[in-house]
Amino acid sequence: MMHERSLSSHGGILSVLTLISVVCLAVLAVLSLTYAHDASTAAQRQRDTVVASYQNETDAQTWLASVDASLKSQGSSSSAEGGSSSVGETIARTTDATYAADSNRVSKTFVNGPVSLTASLSLHGSTYQIESWNTASTTDTNEHVTLWSGANNAQ
Repeated sequence: MMHERSLSSHGGILSVLTLISVVCLAVLAVLSLTYAHDASTAAQRQRDTVVASYQNETDAQTWLASVDASLKSQGSSSSAEGGSSSVGETIARTTDATYAADSNRVSKTFVNGPVSLTASLSLHGSTYQIESWNTASTTDTNEHVTLWSGANNAQ
């Protein structure tokens, strides 16, 4: 009789350990899924930022090529009056940029998604010097951080 009690108590301990193991594995599975979802979301944001950065860079290089073309056409018509300020005004007007006459500087900002690029050129006759080529990223500080999305992901 004593032998039967010890067997039943061992069976109860084994069941409890099995139950604890199953619960631990379930928690681990939920944590793994949550981590995978968060990593996917972060990768998507990174992809969007990189795509926007490359698009801004492409747009700015295209703008720089149009500035080159404008300076070349202004240089070929060397009889044009007015000097570099009229060249700057022409470049600003034809390329939708801003012109600062006091510093003889043309600048333009390109915005795609959360990233912006501002390019600024200092004009010197029929040439220019790139004064700044700055990229900035905007973040939404009001963005709601979801720690657990639960049933919202089941679609």
